[in-house]
This record gives sequence, C-alpha cells and structure tokens, in this order.
Amino acid sequence: MLAYLKASGCHDFGFLDLRLLTPDVITPTYRTIGAFGQTFVLDIPDLPLVLALLERFRRDEDLLDLPDEVVDQHCFEHGLNALHVRAYLRRIGRLVESVFDRIPDLRFIGFSVWTSNYLTTLLAAAYLKRRARPPHIVAGGPQVSQSSA
Repeated sequence: MLAYLKASGCHDFGFLDLRLLTPDVITPTYRTIGAFGQTFVLDIPDLPLVLALLERFRRDEDLLDLPDEVVDQHCFEHGLNALHVRAYLRRIGRLVESVFDRIPDLRFIGFSVWTSNYLTTLLAAAYLKRRARPPHIVAGGPQVSQSSA
C-alpha cells in the first residue's frame, strides 16, 4: 500500500480506524447459530444483506433501503430483530457519511476486512464509489474471503 501511494505521488496520508467510532458489538447483523439450531458457513454469514446492498449499488438506489423480504428472512433465520438490524445499519450509514464527507480529497483507501465487518466495509466502499471522484479502494486483511474457491 505504501509503495502504491509513493508511486502515485501521494506523500501526505494518514490512518483512520473507524472501529474506534462504532459500538462494541461484534456481529450485530448475524449469528453463527440460527434460531432453529442450524449453523451457518462463515464465509459471509450475512450474505443476503451483502447481496442486497450490492444490488442497490448496481441500480444506483438508496444503499440501505434493503428489501423487507431479504432483511426479514435473514433476521428470522438468525434469530435477530429486524428493526434493530435496520437501525444499526442506518447508524453505520450515517457514520460512514459523517466521516467520509469530512475528507473531500480522498484518493486512496484500504479496508481491513473480517467476516464481522464485510457488510459495513462494502457499505463504506459503495458510498465512496458514488463520489464524483471516487478513491482507489483496496480490501485486504485475513478475511476478504475465507473461501478456497
């Protein structure tokens, strides 16, 4: 990452850890054990929400206006409260807007990706990609995808 920055002529950069600005909840959008005792593969446990977010991005629609049937079914299967999950995502959406709107000249950003922040990382990346001059985005970390595929 540092080599890319230097090669691109960027010598003034900083680091911002968004985890310090969020609530201390490890996995608010999923549980590894469902409401009926089933277990979920941990590649991307909140995959239905991730796919819905990506579809909203593709259609240039409100990123967090996820279809009720997707959110409700996901929350039902994981034993989660759909209202709580939607409220959490709205708060994260406002946080993303608040933080990145204060950095107007953002040209490069890297995300450390875990299964627990996959959805919120893609939310932040989608928000940034909608800018008039979107930054170059790199996703890294131990769990960009745990899949061997």
